[in-house]
Amino acid sequence: MRILKVTAVMALASVLMASAALAGGAHCSQQASACTAKQTAACGAAMANCTMEATRLSSGDLVVHYVGATPEAVSYLHAKADGSADKFCCPMTQKMATNESCKVDVNKVSNGVLVFVTSEKKEVVDSFEKEFAAMTASHSK
Repeated sequence: MRILKVTAVMALASVLMASAALAGGAHCSQQASACTAKQTAACGAAMANCTMEATRLSSGDLVVHYVGATPEAVSYLHAKADGSADKFCCPMTQKMATNESCKVDVNKVSNGVLVFVTSEKKEVVDSFEKEFAAMTASHSK
């Protein structure tokens, strides 16, 4: 049942991201370099060739799409997705994965990685959505 749910959410997320891109961008889109220099260094230079988009689904779940701009960046993201979510290359994903109120699934897609964040507590996902938005706002200044 979990695989069916994840597959359905992935399909819905793909549709939502495509429609958001056509409408001028997803809720949150940024270069991974908006992370601090220390975080980027910890992730490796490959993250400099990645972008990140976060979209809130009508179900209340949060989907974060890490997109590799080069084949090497996609390979890097895929390699990092093989581990546990709390060891993924983005500190925000690590933070979400270590929150006891969240369930974080990391899935490889052709151009990068999709991270699904669910929680019974809406306010937990709300706070992570706000953090992604704040990172985007600080990057665009």
